Amino acid sequence: MYASISLVVTLVNNSSEEHDFVIQELDYHLHTMPGSTNKESITFTEAGTYEAICTIPGHKEAGMVATIQVTE
Repeated sequence: MYASISLVVTLVNNSSEEHDFVIQELDYHLHTMPGSTNKESITFTEAGTYEAICTIPGHKEAGMVATIQVTE
């Protein structure tokens, strides 16, 4: 049986553009405006591989992608 695990995401935006951190499979969205920091917890209830992206146009294509591997 898999127990849930929580992860704290801290999004620091030192740029002049807005950014976000989105895990579409979990309907998770953390948004940060220029010059600010946002921090939020996310709980994974199933093991798996999750893709996180920045959904601002062109940012995913520029490499703003992360993979999160949750194991039992």
